[in-house]
Amino acid sequence: MSFTGPSDECQSTVGTNKTSYSPGETITISVSVHCNSAFNSYIGLYLFATITASGTTLDHNNFLTGHTLPASTYALFNSTTLGGSHDYSTSVSATAPLSAGNYKVVFTSKEVLSIACPLGTTWVGELFCNQGVHFHDFPFTVVAAAPTCSISYSPNTITAPASSVATVTMNNTTSATYGCTGPEPVASGSSLGVAASTNYTFTFGAAQTGTETCSISVSGPGGTGSCSGSVVVNAPANQNPEGAIDFGSCTNGTISLWGWAIDRDALSTSIPVNFYEGASYKGQCATNIYRGDINSGYAATGNHGFDNSSCNIPGFSSGNHTITGYAVDTPSGNNVILPYGTNPITINCPAAPANCNLPWGGTLASGSSVTAYQSSSVPCGSSCANETRTCNNGTLSGSYTGGTTCSVSACASCTRPCGGTTTSGNWGGFCYNTSSVPCGSTCSSSQGYCNNGTWTTPYTAGYTIGSCSAAACASCASPCGLSPTTSSNWGGFCYNTSSVPCGSNCSSVSSQGYCFNGNWTTPYTTGYTIGSCSAQACPAPTLTFTAAPLNIIAGASSILTWTPTNASSCWGSGGIGWAGWKAATGGSQVVTPASTTTYSLQCWNASGVPTGVQSQTVTVSAVPTYQLSVSRLGTGSGTVTSNPAGINCGSTCNYNYTSGNVTLTAAATLGTFNGWSGEGCSGTGTCTVTMSQARNVTATFTAACSPNCTCAASTCIGQTCSNMCTGTCDGTKNCGGKWIEVAP
Repeated sequence: MSFTGPSDECQSTVGTNKTSYSPGETITISVSVHCNSAFNSYIGLYLFATITASGTTLDHNNFLTGHTLPASTYALFNSTTLGGSHDYSTSVSATAPLSAGNYKVVFTSKEVLSIACPLGTTWVGELFCNQGVHFHDFPFTVVAAAPTCSISYSPNTITAPASSVATVTMNNTTSATYGCTGPEPVASGSSLGVAASTNYTFTFGAAQTGTETCSISVSGPGGTGSCSGSVVVNAPANQNPEGAIDFGSCTNGTISLWGWAIDRDALSTSIPVNFYEGASYKGQCATNIYRGDINSGYAATGNHGFDNSSCNIPGFSSGNHTITGYAVDTPSGNNVILPYGTNPITINCPAAPANCNLPWGGTLASGSSVTAYQSSSVPCGSSCANETRTCNNGTLSGSYTGGTTCSVSACASCTRPCGGTTTSGNWGGFCYNTSSVPCGSTCSSSQGYCNNGTWTTPYTAGYTIGSCSAAACASCASPCGLSPTTSSNWGGFCYNTSSVPCGSNCSSVSSQGYCFNGNWTTPYTTGYTIGSCSAQACPAPTLTFTAAPLNIIAGASSILTWTPTNASSCWGSGGIGWAGWKAATGGSQVVTPASTTTYSLQCWNASGVPTGVQSQTVTVSAVPTYQLSVSRLGTGSGTVTSNPAGINCGSTCNYNYTSGNVTLTAAATLGTFNGWSGEGCSGTGTCTVTMSQARNVTATFTAACSPNCTCAASTCIGQTCSNMCTGTCDGTKNCGGKWIEVAP
């Protein structure tokens, strides 16, 4: 592809070698320049190339930066020669982008002169003129390489059990999946790594035969691809089974054998073993016993042994018998002699002990037992006696000869005197001496016990009737119009009035009678002729419920007061000491809650109509406290204590009290107590303050020092003299500005 710029002082022709490239491929650019300039000071030609995609610059090359036409070319441009033709050609290269897509190469050519620039041709920052600028666009495409893969097996033909290594190679691939069919199948679509070359080992067991084919699907920027490879897994040659007879024994003509058998062609399958005496087939045993030693030695699983729990062949006479074992080959089914152990094996069968003849016919093998009965049948009501008879080498124990079965003869039934029969061993049905009895009477009956046709407990004489019933009893008419009452029942309630006052009960005005065969044996009260009664409606109840006061200080009490009307009962709830039944006539109760408490009350009238719950909440506040503060002033010292306790100043000069009076007492420890001030206290006695608010009291103490420097007590020790004593105390010690003790 090429492009020739417009005719100007210089004309450039630019071209590329093709329009489609692989990622990273070299793009060759050819450039030719023809100059026909009227200017005599031509300097050179500059060429630029830019690769772009979607407006983004991918590569920028100033291919001919600093390249000027050779001197021999532009030598014709001089002050005396105007114009001339000059040609120049070269080739440059660029690298195609690594990502597939559509791109273009933009070429820019610029002629540079040294003379004064024509108006409008100066480039900012350039010392030269832009005599001619040409742009050329060449589109091209970068096509990603198609992804490829290959898979090869080494070796590609094996005999199981064996392994084969599959070598997988991939190019230009970003993702891959695979699947395999054959003796080692893999689900199609399984993920596979995309390394350039990877080896995978496939291992096939003895039973895994056939052709293993694996197929790979790859994808990448250049599209998709696939490949496949196969390995042929041949079946191993048939191997004969192996095994041994370990030992055998014979008991009562039955030979028991111990041993094992296994086929290397089927290491997890139990195979049968056939046994022969000479050419005579004697029997077959299954290898259904687990043998850990065999499984370990052959790397097998399952059961491959036989023993006397399953391998017992009967029918041998006394004497020696030579037995040969043959394992059944897999898969041919042929008999293969067991190659190890004692095979054939000679086993001696001792003579069998004598059988016993049974007195009721037949024989019993020695060592066997049978249940024999004393008799084959017994009379009605008797039990069959039996014993166990055992045969020991021709001798039969026991003496019963009745055989192995016994039956009890059927018992005769008895005929009841009032008709019908009763089977033996049962009580007969009831018989009566009359078919009916008066109302309220009970039928007299008799019953007998039947034993083999005889009433061992006989019926009473004359009781020959099969059924009996009591005559119907007459009902009684109600005096208050209720339905008649059947005999032997109490009649419904009758009343002497149809209504009673509110809160009353009709039972107090009711009567009831007892009926027997048409007569009221317990009669109704005379005059009780009304069939129904009801209580009159009660007026609706009301309730007034208060608490006073509603707000108290902890430890104080409140009075709950209730006033109901038309009430028959009241119930209180909430709060300690309040819950329970309350007087329906009203009342009051003192409560002392420890914390805020809600008290509730509800009343009902005699008909059960409620007033609704009423509640009062008593709010409990904490007891207020006030601080009492004591200050000590003066040159002396002392303590202040309180009643009640709290102040001990000294150490505790502030204390919080609830309302009430506090008495303060001062005691000097150095000097004297001069008196109180504050909160109305004075003098040197006690100070009593009322704690209705915070209080402040001051106690003043003064040191008792002698002005003539004599000290007769310890009260002056350490105190500063106001007049700085200069004499001596008792003529022996100088005060030195401090009072000191000279005598107690």
